[in-house]
Amino acid sequence: MNHLFRWWRILRPRPLLPKPSLFSGFALCSEVTAPEEDELQEHSGPILPSLRDPILDTVACLIKVGARRFLSSNRFSELVSSLAPYHVDRMLISLKGDADSSFYLFKCLREQHGFCHSRFSCFLVAHVLAREKRLRDVLWVLRSLVEKEGSMDEAMDTLKNMKLDKIKPDLISYNSLIYGFAILGMVEEAEKVIGIMTGEGVIPNHVTYTTLINGYCQKGDIKEGLRIREEMIHRNFQMNHVTYGTLLNGLCRQGLVHDADRLLKEMVTLGLEPDQIAYCILMNGYSKQGNMQKVSQLFGDMCSKGIVPNAFAHGATLYGLCKSGKLFEAMNYFESLVNSEAVTDVFLYNIMIDGCVKFGYVSEAVKIYEQLIKAGLTPSMVTINSLIFGFCKIGSLVEARELLETSESLGLLPNEISYTILLDGYCAVGDTEMMVQLFNQMEEKAIQPNVITYTILVKKLCEQGHLEKSFHFLREMCRKGISADPVVYNVLIKRFCDQHDLRMAIYLHDEMLRHGVMPSPATYHVIINSLCLKGKVEIAEELLDSRVKQGVALDKRLFHLIMSAYCIRRNIQKTVVLFNKMKEVGFRISIADYSVVINRLCKRNLSYSAKVFFVMMLRDGISPDKEICSILIQSFEREGDLNSVNALQAKMIQCNLDWFYVRGET
Repeated sequence: MNHLFRWWRILRPRPLLPKPSLFSGFALCSEVTAPEEDELQEHSGPILPSLRDPILDTVACLIKVGARRFLSSNRFSELVSSLAPYHVDRMLISLKGDADSSFYLFKCLREQHGFCHSRFSCFLVAHVLAREKRLRDVLWVLRSLVEKEGSMDEAMDTLKNMKLDKIKPDLISYNSLIYGFAILGMVEEAEKVIGIMTGEGVIPNHVTYTTLINGYCQKGDIKEGLRIREEMIHRNFQMNHVTYGTLLNGLCRQGLVHDADRLLKEMVTLGLEPDQIAYCILMNGYSKQGNMQKVSQLFGDMCSKGIVPNAFAHGATLYGLCKSGKLFEAMNYFESLVNSEAVTDVFLYNIMIDGCVKFGYVSEAVKIYEQLIKAGLTPSMVTINSLIFGFCKIGSLVEARELLETSESLGLLPNEISYTILLDGYCAVGDTEMMVQLFNQMEEKAIQPNVITYTILVKKLCEQGHLEKSFHFLREMCRKGISADPVVYNVLIKRFCDQHDLRMAIYLHDEMLRHGVMPSPATYHVIINSLCLKGKVEIAEELLDSRVKQGVALDKRLFHLIMSAYCIRRNIQKTVVLFNKMKEVGFRISIADYSVVINRLCKRNLSYSAKVFFVMMLRDGISPDKEICSILIQSFEREGDLNSVNALQAKMIQCNLDWFYVRGET
């Protein structure tokens, strides 16, 4: 990577400001302690009649106690009814750009208290989040604004009323409507607006089409995005950097990096030189695939054209090196950037910490973290979560938990990912007591567990036989509106089956269907296997039939389980019926399927029935192998059926199988 750094050294911008103090921003961190109960009481005076500013008083309490704890307290619940939109506007201004606290306050008020935010609050929070590059959260805030301002049906009605009042909507009006539909994911409706505007003689522009392309790309429908591009070309629109950047990003997000590369070359052919954003998008795409040759080539092309690599270009290079297993090259490259004062963003440190942790070099990750602090940068929760994962990976759970607790003193808010990683660490050592304690701590801090959190907890509790507690957490998930995935149900179903409680296993299966969770083939494998072992083969077959009729995607092994159970019962007729049903469903039948039945029948000394399946196999055009012939010969000889032995010998010669070799095995 020396040539990459050579380019960077030539083109890097010189710093205009002095480097910040090594400890700027951290002087008070070590003095911050966990809030005591009386801290909440300190701010328990009346909100309106006060010598102090009540808004600043509330914000001070929020900052001191911590956003999550304060917003989940009874004190805040009492204040909500007194809050007006302008109060919240002032509170958000007073938070001075604290993205975590601002967003949590905004979201908590809207989702838990039904608060109607002002447009100012929406735009302020969106701006703070955008500065932190939290684009998903920005989108959530903007969607809430669109929903607050009125539905898209109302917007369409407004458009119609404008026409009735003989007010002709202009291009800006139509583009605003298209943007509204696109941001809500209703891209097809947005495209219909283009038909309306062209019918009214209003010609779409670059903004119109780029908004549509971005809408389709956000939905993951890059094919439709490219179709809109073709329409732009057909209408003689000259594509610009924004349009190309949107398409490049959409292609790379879908993993279609080679198609994105061709699009970059197309830009050059049309005389549109790729800019810094275009290069960074493509570099990022190739880095995720670990293709360092292309990353290096694009980096060189960018530098040769006088484009100064930014943090994203360096990030793509570092990530690509880590992804391709070249950790030490990544560390050397990172060190050269640090020495050149080119690392001014925490996310570059995060890439290196994550890379070191994944390769098991936790001590190196800690050193990079210490470098980050000395550089005067504030770590993010991504930084902390990576280190927690690293400590858990090497079994240093005490250090992991201490780091989680320390993060709050740095002004960071631990999230569900932080706790889930730590829960998984304690799960690995089987400490369910600490797992439950951490889970309760999440609830105390109003941190919503996700489906992975519950899955880890339920699985470990099941393994240790705490079925009642596991079932309680499943119920809690449903109560909180968290959709459990099949994995959570499968863990519980398997445990109940292991304890021969089929009633609860089937109840959980039915509950999955009631909650719209589609059971997986693994779900049915556990239930059907347990039914067969308990001798309830008919119930197992009924369950299988009902799933087949409903068109559920099943596994051949389910048929094998029931056929084997019927073979044990010597019910050959049912076995044949099920085998034919397996064919009708559309499964491709192989010699392995016949081997399952023939082997089971021969072990039960049912050689005549085994012979029936052997003939069926030949009729299906499947040639026997020496293993299946060996099983049949052993069975025929045990029963003294020499005629069948001779007939099978003739068939083996016909199929070019070594009779003497098989005979010798028997």
